[in-house]
Amino acid sequence: MLRQAGEPLGITVWPVGLDAEPTAVPVQQSVITAEIERWPETALTRELARHPGFRQP
Repeated sequence: MLRQAGEPLGITVWPVGLDAEPTAVPVQQSVITAEIERWPETALTRELARHPGFRQP
């Protein structure tokens, strides 16, 4: 749903599995949000939680 909502605004949305390798996710200049209330503890979720572009709802 986020991908479809972002398209008319010119926003690229990348759905990412929570078990993905952090180096495989394009997060350098990203704004990060989540569609899940509770993340499992993985290398990726730890890195995303520390990212300066992470926006908590």
